[in-house]
Amino acid sequence: MVNKLKKMLLYHVYMCINARSICNKTDDLLVLVEGYKLHIIAVTESWYNSDIFDPELDVPGYDLFRMDRPLDNRCGGVLLYVNGDLVAVEWSPKTSFLSRCGVD
Repeated sequence: MVNKLKKMLLYHVYMCINARSICNKTDDLLVLVEGYKLHIIAVTESWYNSDIFDPELDVPGYDLFRMDRPLDNRCGGVLLYVNGDLVAVEWSPKTSFLSRCGVD
Protein backbone atom coordinates (compact mmCIF):
# COMPACT_ATOMS: atom_id res chain seq x y z
CA MET A 1 0.00 0.00 0.00
CA VAL A 2 2.81 2.46 0.86
CA ASN A 3 4.57 1.83 -2.46
CA LYS A 4 1.32 2.36 -4.34
CA LEU A 5 0.81 5.70 -2.53
CA LYS A 6 4.38 6.81 -3.30
CA LYS A 7 3.89 5.93 -6.96
CA MET A 8 0.64 7.91 -7.06
CA LEU A 9 2.33 10.98 -5.56
CA LEU A 10 5.15 10.87 -8.11
CA TYR A 11 2.90 10.99 -11.13
CA HIS A 12 0.57 13.89 -10.50
CA VAL A 13 0.40 16.49 -13.23
CA TYR A 14 0.04 20.10 -12.10
CA MET A 15 -0.54 23.29 -14.04
CA CYS A 16 -0.58 26.91 -12.95
CA ILE A 17 -2.09 29.54 -15.24
CA ASN A 18 -2.05 33.32 -14.83
CA ALA A 19 -5.29 33.89 -16.72
CA ARG A 20 -5.83 37.65 -16.53
CA SER A 21 -9.56 36.85 -16.63
CA ILE A 22 -10.61 33.27 -17.27
CA CYS A 23 -14.12 34.36 -18.40
CA ASN A 24 -13.36 34.13 -22.10
CA LYS A 25 -10.87 31.26 -21.75
CA THR A 26 -12.96 28.46 -20.26
CA ASP A 27 -12.98 26.50 -23.54
CA ASP A 28 -9.16 26.67 -23.60
CA LEU A 29 -9.06 25.44 -20.00
CA LEU A 30 -11.26 22.45 -20.87
CA VAL A 31 -8.99 21.58 -23.82
CA LEU A 32 -5.93 21.66 -21.52
CA VAL A 33 -7.66 19.46 -18.95
CA GLU A 34 -8.66 16.92 -21.56
CA GLY A 35 -5.35 16.95 -23.42
CA TYR A 36 -3.00 16.71 -20.44
CA LYS A 37 -5.06 14.68 -17.93
CA LEU A 38 -4.19 17.19 -15.21
CA HIS A 39 -4.56 16.36 -11.53
CA ILE A 40 -4.39 19.89 -10.11
CA ILE A 41 -4.95 23.19 -11.93
CA ALA A 42 -4.26 26.52 -10.26
CA VAL A 43 -5.63 29.64 -11.95
CA THR A 44 -4.35 32.99 -10.72
CA GLU A 45 -5.84 36.34 -11.71
CA SER A 46 -9.21 34.73 -12.47
CA TRP A 47 -10.86 38.14 -12.05
CA TYR A 48 -13.97 36.41 -10.74
CA ASN A 49 -16.04 37.72 -7.87
CA SER A 50 -19.06 36.51 -5.92
CA ASP A 51 -21.38 37.42 -8.82
CA ILE A 52 -20.18 34.27 -10.60
CA PHE A 53 -21.65 31.03 -9.24
CA ASP A 54 -19.79 27.70 -8.95
CA PRO A 55 -21.80 25.92 -11.70
CA GLU A 56 -20.55 28.54 -14.17
CA LEU A 57 -16.97 27.52 -13.34
CA ASP A 58 -17.54 23.76 -13.46
CA VAL A 59 -14.91 21.51 -14.98
CA PRO A 60 -16.33 17.98 -15.16
CA GLY A 61 -14.48 15.54 -12.91
CA TYR A 62 -12.84 18.25 -10.77
CA ASP A 63 -13.57 19.76 -7.37
CA LEU A 64 -13.40 23.55 -7.33
CA PHE A 65 -11.88 25.68 -4.59
CA ARG A 66 -11.92 29.43 -5.05
CA MET A 67 -10.97 32.72 -3.47
CA ASP A 68 -12.66 35.55 -5.33
CA ARG A 69 -11.42 39.07 -5.78
CA PRO A 70 -13.21 41.84 -3.86
CA LEU A 71 -16.15 43.36 -5.76
CA ASP A 72 -14.43 46.76 -5.87
CA ASN A 73 -11.19 45.39 -7.34
CA ARG A 74 -10.47 44.72 -11.01
CA CYS A 75 -7.68 42.19 -10.43
CA GLY A 76 -7.13 39.11 -8.30
CA GLY A 77 -8.93 35.88 -7.64
CA VAL A 78 -7.68 32.32 -7.44
CA LEU A 79 -9.28 29.09 -8.66
CA LEU A 80 -7.99 25.66 -7.74
CA TYR A 81 -9.32 22.60 -9.54
CA VAL A 82 -8.49 19.20 -8.03
CA ASN A 83 -9.18 15.97 -9.87
CA GLY A 84 -12.11 14.17 -8.24
CA ASP A 85 -10.00 11.02 -7.85
CA LEU A 86 -7.85 12.86 -5.29
CA VAL A 87 -8.93 13.61 -1.74
CA ALA A 88 -8.82 17.39 -1.24
CA VAL A 89 -9.70 19.28 1.91
CA GLU A 90 -10.15 23.04 1.96
CA TRP A 91 -7.68 24.88 4.15
CA SER A 92 -8.24 28.47 5.24
CA PRO A 93 -5.05 30.04 6.59
CA LYS A 94 -5.28 33.07 8.82
CA THR A 95 -3.72 35.67 6.56
CA SER A 96 -4.25 39.20 5.32
CA PHE A 97 -3.63 38.11 1.70
CA LEU A 98 -6.99 38.08 -0.06
CA SER A 99 -6.09 35.90 -3.06
CA ARG A 100 -4.90 32.82 -1.26
CA CYS A 101 -6.51 29.43 -1.57
CA GLY A 102 -5.06 26.20 -0.22
CA VAL A 103 -5.85 22.54 -0.27
CA ASP A 104 -4.30 20.11 2.19
